[in-house]
Amino acid sequence: MGRTYEITTPEGIMTYPSVTTLLGHVKQIPGQYYANTVIEYIKDNLEAIKSGEIPLDNTLFDSARQYHHEKLETAGDIGTEVHRMIELYINNVNPMIGNYPSAIASLILATSSPEAENSFGAFMEWAEDTEFQPIHSELTVHSHKHKFAGTLDCVAKVDGKVYVLDFKTSKAHYPENGLQIAAYRHAYEEMGFGTIEGMGVLRLDKTTGKPDFKDYSKNYNKYWKAFQGILMFHYNVKNRRTSK
Repeated sequence: MGRTYEITTPEGIMTYPSVTTLLGHVKQIPGQYYANTVIEYIKDNLEAIKSGEIPLDNTLFDSARQYHHEKLETAGDIGTEVHRMIELYINNVNPMIGNYPSAIASLILATSSPEAENSFGAFMEWAEDTEFQPIHSELTVHSHKHKFAGTLDCVAKVDGKVYVLDFKTSKAHYPENGLQIAAYRHAYEEMGFGTIEGMGVLRLDKTTGKPDFKDYSKNYNKYWKAFQGILMFHYNVKNRRTSK
């Protein structure tokens, strides 16, 4: 079923699918990723395999086959932690970069994993370089017209322009990212919060600690039309319905 939101409408409380649930119709984990995680499992457990602690039977094969779940869960935990750190920063810092309270910085670094610290360091580097000024953080938005909802990571001024932003700790940028932020941008404007001038995804590398920003602003119309196609598939082909 996926995640849903209960949204107040003129007709009463309606249940809308989340943006990420809708993207699940088109998002697939590449076969190469599965292959890579099998290799990683063997490398990570090579000594146990050699010693016989992990027997050369279906136990080994099944564990290797399922290793991608563990990797995805770990990656998800790191992503959640990084989002928490950024939200804490936004909610406690003066919009003018440079007034970041040292006590909050200490709290963040004391409770984070090394990967999360790297990603947060990437965020701070990017924020300083772009004169980042947050407007909204973790804001739930919805579209009554198109019947979907979601929680966007951030709306902020970036180099003086208002952007919808999504923060990722993934290893690369993926096609569905543009669809996701286009949906958030449309919902934000439909709700009357204000006009968005741009949209982008900030990838925060867990290993290098470097930011990797991809600007999708020029392709907003293309990605929004594509997302509307997913909505049509969801409601007309999958025959899903909103419910009171």
